Amino acid sequence: MKYLLTSSVTLFLAAPLLTEDTALAQAGHALRPGIEAAAHSLNLSLLQSSVVGRGPVADGARLQLAALERQARLDD
Repeated sequence: MKYLLTSSVTLFLAAPLLTEDTALAQAGHALRPGIEAAAHSLNLSLLQSSVVGRGPVADGARLQLAALERQARLDD
């Protein structure tokens, strides 16, 4: 009987934590598209800034930017 009471109390105390974890997970999933869009915009901005220069960084940025533009055209 003591074990049953202890496990019931533990479950009762843990239930709000489980609900909070679920809510946090759902909020994280809801925020993910916005975070991905912001990261994509930042990456695009950095690539556009790098394209202006010369050298291997600018060349790599041009290639990445061209690939992103091709992918965007295919997605449309």
